[in-house]
Amino acid sequence: MKHEIPAARTRHFRELSDEEFAAKVTEAQDSLSFWSNRASTARAFDSVPETECDEFWSWIQEHEWLTRLVITDASNLSVEASLSAGPEAAARIPLDVVDYIRSRHALATQTERGVHIRIPDRMLAAPVDVQGDIEERARELLLLLELSSDEGLAHYFGEGVYQFWIRPDDLAARRFERVELTTTAY
Repeated sequence: MKHEIPAARTRHFRELSDEEFAAKVTEAQDSLSFWSNRASTARAFDSVPETECDEFWSWIQEHEWLTRLVITDASNLSVEASLSAGPEAAARIPLDVVDYIRSRHALATQTERGVHIRIPDRMLAAPVDVQGDIEERARELLLLLELSSDEGLAHYFGEGVYQFWIRPDDLAARRFERVELTTTAY
């Protein structure tokens, strides 16, 4: 199975001829197929031999031009899945990685700059006033639901919130088709 790899040249491959670049893409597709096939034949959460792990991470580093945008998210999701799969899979995750993943789910974390507090999701509550301009809206509408960005929940809204608003009479009449969505960011 061939995987689509963007043909756009990155800064790493501008000096390559078209033929050299095509060969590089073909090699990456072939090795990506190898790793995809290997992963699909393995049982989920089985231990992977150390030599195979080393070989895979070497491949990731060699193909940084292809993997750098997805490897962090893929690694985070893999660790989270392993932690929830059971004690045997969870035991293979290094403690420093567990601490990092835990911080993705915490409401507040200590950073070098101080305490970082996540905006919790809320329902039928006072809204977060991200831009300082929500006062008029809040006088006329009720906040039905507010969702904030949360990597741990795979909510990627940038640095802001999605706010779902409804007029009190529409809520009483259950006219949810009249809900308004606003988005705002810091």
